[in-house]
Amino acid sequence: MSQVTSGANENDIKVWDVLIRIFHWSLVVSFFIAYVPEEESLWHIYSGYTVLALIIFRMIWGIVGSKYAQFSSFSYSPINALSYLKEWVDGKPKRYIGHNPAGGLMVIALLASLFVVTISGLKIYAIEEGKGPLSGNGISIIANAYADDDEHKNNKHKKTPA
Repeated sequence: MSQVTSGANENDIKVWDVLIRIFHWSLVVSFFIAYVPEEESLWHIYSGYTVLALIIFRMIWGIVGSKYAQFSSFSYSPINALSYLKEWVDGKPKRYIGHNPAGGLMVIALLASLFVVTISGLKIYAIEEGKGPLSGNGISIIANAYADDDEHKNNKHKKTPA
């Protein structure tokens, strides 16, 4: 999918394949939709599911996808990223096809933070609404906590006087 185009310049390289382009814009739209309506709306919930599905797709495509989509093409050490940023500040950065070292680390950080946000949202949805894939499946990263015992009189975690 990454190939030389026959456009105006034969040296042009098509870096991002069609699936990556669809992923990028779907992620932008889904993330935006998640924060437009109220958090309890179906738009928020389903766009969160979409973000999670897109992250899972990107993780898979980062292993088996086209050359520039693979994580190995833009995974650099933090030292390389710092060196690149110093070169950039000096006005003499090395050029890269695809993501530079700082951009590559940003992609990993973005995917990781979006994953944490979507999983925490699913967990909150399970705790507060009793809905979603994390409700009642035995996975408990955060124990249920209630600030007002009056609302949850039948809660098994409520302490009774001895």
